Amino acid sequence: MQKIGERRNMYKKLKTGLSTSLVVMFLLSMLMAYPILPASAGETYVSVINAGTGNKWFNYTNVAPPPTALGYPLGYVLVNITVTNVTGLAGWSVNLTWNPTLLEIASPDDLYMPTDNVFAGLSPFETSKIIDNTHGNVIYGAARGVGKPEFTGSGRMCQIKFNVTKAPAEGEKLYCNLTLDRDPTGFPTELVDKNGASILFTEQNGYYEYQWPPPPPPPSEGAAFAVRPSEIINSSILPPQTIQINVTIKNVTDMYGYGFSLSYNPNILCCISLSFFDVLGETHYTPEFSINNTAGIIKVNVTYYPPAVPITTLPEVSLVNIIFRVKGRGVTPLDLYDTTLVDPLGRTIPHVAYDGLFVNLIRDLAVTNVVTNVDRAYQGNPVKINVTVRNKGEVAETSISVTAHFDDDLIGTMNIPSLNPSEETTITFIWNTTDVTPCQNYTIWAEVVHVPFEIDLENNVFTDGKVKIKWMGDVNGDGKVTITDVLLCINAFGSTPSLPGWDPNADVNGDGKVNIIDIVLTLKNFGEKC
Repeated sequence: MQKIGERRNMYKKLKTGLSTSLVVMFLLSMLMAYPILPASAGETYVSVINAGTGNKWFNYTNVAPPPTALGYPLGYVLVNITVTNVTGLAGWSVNLTWNPTLLEIASPDDLYMPTDNVFAGLSPFETSKIIDNTHGNVIYGAARGVGKPEFTGSGRMCQIKFNVTKAPAEGEKLYCNLTLDRDPTGFPTELVDKNGASILFTEQNGYYEYQWPPPPPPPSEGAAFAVRPSEIINSSILPPQTIQINVTIKNVTDMYGYGFSLSYNPNILCCISLSFFDVLGETHYTPEFSINNTAGIIKVNVTYYPPAVPITTLPEVSLVNIIFRVKGRGVTPLDLYDTTLVDPLGRTIPHVAYDGLFVNLIRDLAVTNVVTNVDRAYQGNPVKINVTVRNKGEVAETSISVTAHFDDDLIGTMNIPSLNPSEETTITFIWNTTDVTPCQNYTIWAEVVHVPFEIDLENNVFTDGKVKIKWMGDVNGDGKVTITDVLLCINAFGSTPSLPGWDPNADVNGDGKVNIIDIVLTLKNFGEKC
């Protein structure tokens, strides 16, 4: 009994809606029998259009899933019902059907005439909205206002916001047509002119598709191409010897094709062989490649085909083996670029690429020593820092930049014009300590700026140790300037390094003698302490 009652209510609601539509169509026809007339200028279309793409395809298979919003947890699909190239339109009625297990009109407010509809500004009359989500059907219409002109041209008649009610499971494809019903025995999709005559048109239906899977999420570390080994550095590899590299992949899910370009210096290397690995034993693939030893470019593209199983691997596996003959000496990157990874649906798999390097001519600069002239200095006195730099490489280097530092602060930069292989030189920095905070130990270090493709960067930096900066006048180094320091200066008064009684700490200004200036400078800072 309950089911019979529900059906009666549904039929009653449908009858009421249909009655309203009949009244509107009755007014439009003005009680006249009318023939079917062709459109006056060109072919007219009524179309189901994707509001996002402007075409009839609502395809969520090779792109992102439908957008979501509050009240639409699985997403929504926005549909425009449009008319194209119509002349003298006075009224329209739309009857649209779909698969109700996939989509629904969640609210009457999701069926409406947009502000730019064909009757905008013409005081239109709207029919009732007959929405049947059980069978997947909606009937809706409108007519221009009394005394208003007809519409000629192209535009939107109405818009429908469908709620997605089902998402695909793994391996499932959900699809249905969005069909404009033109059955004349019911309430068909119609265009009507001012005399109530039908305007001839061609319908263009829509197609909705939603398919598993979404693009495969990359592993936590992400998919990665790489050249292996990443570096070949050996000055004994000379022409006409050969080297081998593999291009590899790791952390990839559902790979069904890959491609890359690899560049190299053709004056140093010449590709003589390229072969493909059957990754994970899969042999159903089509390999393509080209080698240009004039430009130094290799291009590779591989496409898998059914019944190939998509490649999923976390460990690193080899894709391609390449053999080069060595032509000359030098340094060349093995640069991977234009890399592509795709899944079985042709979607791009995010990834990174790591290049390789071949070196058979060693470049290596090193700082081999840093020496200061003192380990304690008064604030304001200069400190000399000797830095020794050596060329450990096999090629002469020019315009070599060297920097000296105390802690994280720069002392200065100097330039060495050139160094031949195995040659070294010592340069001297002068550290001005005037603005350096006293009572602290500072780490002194130097660095030679690396040259391109240098094989050892760790030896570019050398740390000497620490230099303590004291208050000027702190002769005994106890962190404060007291009468004791003044007396020490007085006791050393008149001495030099070659005379008895010499105390270098009493030479406060560092001029090589203890005189009245040193005593005055000590008295100037009397009472200072750390």
